[in-house]
Amino acid sequence: MNWTELIMQVPLAAGALFLVYMFVAGKLHTDNEFQRVIRERDEYKKAAETERRIATEVAQTGSVTNQLLGAVVSLSAERQGVPPPRVIQVQPEEVTKP
Repeated sequence: MNWTELIMQVPLAAGALFLVYMFVAGKLHTDNEFQRVIRERDEYKKAAETERRIATEVAQTGSVTNQLLGAVVSLSAERQGVPPPRVIQVQPEEVTKP
């Protein structure tokens, strides 16, 4: 590499370093952008918590429905003299586990 090429590339490298410094120092972006990202992150967290709560409630509702159907089938079978079928119980914790 000769001196003329080096002289031509030094200002380019200095400009790139300056831009990196300005970005890291927070001069190339505004605080509004960061606040918007933080608000979006909080909204996503709230939505995820709501979905988890709904999934738990649905699992509990399914368990109660299963118990009610089991009771109805048992009562019906007792009236007809047929042995009741085997009913599988699902716990809400088993449904919501990752």
